[in-house]
Amino acid sequence: SWFGWRIVLCTILYRPICGSNSRLCCLLYVMIRTIFTIIVLLQLIGGGSEEQYDPRLEGEWTSDKEKTLKAIGKESQLTQAQLEFLNEYLGDLRFLFKGNKTAVQFTKSSGTMTEFESYEVIFLDENSVSIRTSHGVEATFYFEGKCFYLITGICWNYREYFCKN
Repeated sequence: SWFGWRIVLCTILYRPICGSNSRLCCLLYVMIRTIFTIIVLLQLIGGGSEEQYDPRLEGEWTSDKEKTLKAIGKESQLTQAQLEFLNEYLGDLRFLFKGNKTAVQFTKSSGTMTEFESYEVIFLDENSVSIRTSHGVEATFYFEGKCFYLITGICWNYREYFCKN
């Protein structure tokens, strides 16, 4: 069979790399290459060249101070200084999404906005979406009603809520 001849040819060609297990090594090589080819073809057939975005993100989302502080609650692991900082700065951040582009705006403190950059969806389900921006920043947005939240900070570990304007 065609598959058998590929294994024999592969075994001869890859004997220096695979050693005495060249037949098994070649079988694995052919299987991995076949799987990779199928994945590439599925992406091409499914429109892999189109830019991906999640329409649920479309629009402006502003940090919701009250909802975030309520979620942090009284049993928080945050220090008093961290809570005071959050109380002062929550509500200042806004995410903007237009198609597959996103930007961040600080609404109160400076009014500055980052330039729009493209993003791609790397994970998607009914409750969340994970994206990677063109600058390599990854974020996961968890939807809850008309809002989403981010798990903020490695050390602080709290949910910051953003609601659609």
